[in-house]
Amino acid sequence: MTVVVTNPDGKTGWSVDGFTIIDIIPPELLSITSISPDGEYGIGSTIDIRATYSEELKSGSSVTLSLNTDAEVTLDTLSFSEINPVSVARISGDTLRSPAGVFVSGDYAYVASYNGNSLTIIDISRPENPVVAGSLSNERLYGAFGVYVSGNYAYVTSSNGNYLEIIDVSSPASPAEVGSFSNDHLRGAAGIFVSGDYAYVTSMNGNTLEIIDISDPANPRGSRVYFK
Repeated sequence: MTVVVTNPDGKTGWSVDGFTIIDIIPPELLSITSISPDGEYGIGSTIDIRATYSEELKSGSSVTLSLNTDAEVTLDTLSFSEINPVSVARISGDTLRSPAGVFVSGDYAYVASYNGNSLTIIDISRPENPVVAGSLSNERLYGAFGVYVSGNYAYVTSSNGNYLEIIDVSSPASPAEVGSFSNDHLRGAAGIFVSGDYAYVTSMNGNTLEIIDISDPANPRGSRVYFK
């Protein structure tokens, strides 16, 4: 299972509003049977073969079988090359205007929305029926772009506000700001990755990689800056 950001017509871009869950796991072959009796069949004979899968196959899918010289039916090749990913659900709303970044952890998807200026937490415990659990919006999330979740905290970059915002998501229904960090090097803050006590943030306009000490989430501080 994977989660992607898109709009209802499947296109991408800055005007996109919405969140879609797409199933990319190929169906599983559960059984293969035949109601045709044992015996010898000549060229051109029809043998009824039935394959059961974990889900319905898309039109155009193919299952290739080969017969050995003893007329036993054996599974030779099963190709999923004809099977396309299937959209199982989508959700949209005011806080999901132009979603830019997404991070999935457990039963929740955390979405940073560029025009929504927000972090939206979506309950995906039932992928076919995603629901908004909670959201947070403030001036430090202006142009929210990237998001990374580690432990009880979500780290969100603000490309227009030039911030790294740290949010307590231990209660998905009530995400709360814990701390934030900003400096001249975070102009156009975009990508974010967290490892241990440090957050690594790329800056599109500052042309930098900023390494931020987040050992104290309430008081993040700059550690080192790498210039292009």
